[in-house]
Amino acid sequence: MPPTPTDSLGEVTVSAERQGAQDLQQVPMSITSLDAATFDDEGLESLSDIARGTAGISIIDLGGGENSIIIRGMTTGDSPSITNVETQSLVSVYIDDTPISLAGLTPDLRLLDFQRIEIVRGPQGTLYGAGAMAGNIRYVTIKPDSTSFAATVGISGSSTRHGGNGYSTRAMVNAPLIERALALRVSAFQGEDPGYIENIARKEPDSNWQVTTQLRAALRYENGGPVTVDASFLYGLLRRGAPDAIYASLPGYNYSATSYEPFRDRFGISNLTARYSGSGFDVTSSTSFIDRTVTDIVSGEVLADYYLSLISGHSVTSLSHGYYNNDLHDFSQEVRIATKGWRHAHGQLGVFYEDQHRAFTENYPATGADAIFGYNSLDFGAFDPDDLFSGRRDPNTRQLAEFAEGTYSPVDPVDITAGLRYFQWHQFYYDFAGGFFGALGPGEPLTERAFGSASGFLPKLNLAYHMNPELLLFTEAAKGFRFGGVNEPIPATLCAQSLAALGLTSAPVTFGPDHVWTYSLGEKATLLNRQLTLDATAYYTKWSNIQTQTSLGSCGYGIEQNVGDVKSTGLELESRWRANSILTLSFNASYTDSVTNGPVPNLDAASGARVPDSPRAIASAATDLAEPTRIGDLRLHIDYAYRGNMVTEFNPNDPIGYRIIPPLRVLNGSLTLSHGRVDWTLFGHNLTNVRIISLTSANYYGSAQPYGDVDYVGAPLTLGVRVLAHLP
Repeated sequence: MPPTPTDSLGEVTVSAERQGAQDLQQVPMSITSLDAATFDDEGLESLSDIARGTAGISIIDLGGGENSIIIRGMTTGDSPSITNVETQSLVSVYIDDTPISLAGLTPDLRLLDFQRIEIVRGPQGTLYGAGAMAGNIRYVTIKPDSTSFAATVGISGSSTRHGGNGYSTRAMVNAPLIERALALRVSAFQGEDPGYIENIARKEPDSNWQVTTQLRAALRYENGGPVTVDASFLYGLLRRGAPDAIYASLPGYNYSATSYEPFRDRFGISNLTARYSGSGFDVTSSTSFIDRTVTDIVSGEVLADYYLSLISGHSVTSLSHGYYNNDLHDFSQEVRIATKGWRHAHGQLGVFYEDQHRAFTENYPATGADAIFGYNSLDFGAFDPDDLFSGRRDPNTRQLAEFAEGTYSPVDPVDITAGLRYFQWHQFYYDFAGGFFGALGPGEPLTERAFGSASGFLPKLNLAYHMNPELLLFTEAAKGFRFGGVNEPIPATLCAQSLAALGLTSAPVTFGPDHVWTYSLGEKATLLNRQLTLDATAYYTKWSNIQTQTSLGSCGYGIEQNVGDVKSTGLELESRWRANSILTLSFNASYTDSVTNGPVPNLDAASGARVPDSPRAIASAATDLAEPTRIGDLRLHIDYAYRGNMVTEFNPNDPIGYRIIPPLRVLNGSLTLSHGRVDWTLFGHNLTNVRIISLTSANYYGSAQPYGDVDYVGAPLTLGVRVLAHLP
């Protein structure tokens, strides 16, 4: 007997191709889409939660707001860092049409009032620009509805093993202001994630607490004709007590720092999008502005003790802090024209402009430094006395791009898509460095003014063959690109020997762009009358002229250089099976072999060396059981995620830095009862209470770091309850 409609999988829609909503199974790309119902049922609250069950993607998370997104093994092992202002993103992140990605510091958004999240693997440079070398992640918001009133309110409480108690509150109101013409939608979130790490030096339990505030207001105007206007503002404030760091040698979840290490991320994202829908085409204009400030204070005694002891010749203990502040102002404008309703062809063309201003300051005072060196730090241009380093970096960038993408169907089963983007990028960079480790000498702070520029084309060619309505075959070749940048000035007095070891008399002022070519072959099958979907993609990526960080040894500086190639080959599989009206099973997996393609001397990497911080194998399985009962609908969700081991360095013969991070296995579950307009949920994260290691930072500071390696870890076993009420 054919399955009833309730026995079939519902259609999953995506808009990654910017041609309106499409059935995911008919889009010839390796793409994952998760909707709002999935967020609630599975207890997903952030992008890190989503990554745990998604093929081909992993996230290095040092704590809310500090992260690196890795897709298909494209990484050189650089840890997320607030100081790397010239490092460009490999994965672009958007909210609707607003780009928000920032390398190492992509905003940590709570999944509040989003319709879905789309994750596209592989270069997406044609439509999303230079930051999309490895892929694109797009948050799609829920738009205001002028036809009916709606509201939700929710509250949750949780308890974390080895830690404290957490809570969250959320609310949403959608109100028609003028029926079928004007509507307002407002959503808000406030929550605290409990800490679970004890700072033993300060005897401070639960030091890595995190408080998140998020507010979004959206206004939609539609006149029943061709014009629609959306205006929105998203405000976020994340405050964190300390990073998610522990010393691997200590039992439990313990760290040691003599000072507080607060982190604060405040951002406002404004957007105005206007659409005109004509008889054969649509015109879209999106204007965005981002205002963001990220402040981080780190305990610097390890770094200070190491360098002060090195220079003084005897052991030195110093109270030190690192103060970092990022101010970002970003304006972007995009205009697109897309055809519609054409029988054998459709396409779009557009222009994109971005103007970004970023001001970064850092300061590293260390008690007693002036006495050890016998100087006054202020004479070296430092911001404060006893200052090892004071710096300011201001990269101001502009880019202009024109793009076009079109699809032609010579016969009904075949779609040929070609895309091309031309970009021009310019940067002005100013750098100031003072203090003993920055200045050339007394009265000679080190300053640098430099210019960078790049231009080029990003092509794409995709061929899709619809064998029948249930089976799609596709192949694609696409190029991705990342801008270059400017190196910070290097004091020759401190780093002359290290530069000479590299055959350099001075540090290069700039470094160039790098790029990838990816070739993929895939299929999307919808079987058993939409009871089963089975999607698979194989790919080969060549990443050329990669931007790599070269350490200048004991002088404490580093430079970016374009050295070496990386190749990545892999396979991604995603499947869902609606076994019957109450049971749905899913399985996702990927295998990624990302290695150097030839030696990379400045990383001590031989040909075939495995890239760090990227697992070869990722897999997840989930069970969803939905059963109507007399008191309401009961839904049980269980998911299991596996991540293979990772290495910390390219060079396995490095006795100091090379580590193997063990495999990870995480079990989560939730039970939801929907009674009337209220959803009651019991949830558990990390049910087997394993140690979730995101990154291991090896000890390069010897006895100055007495507890050895540092692990960045996720939360232990967390249990909680959530209540969500819907009105009307």
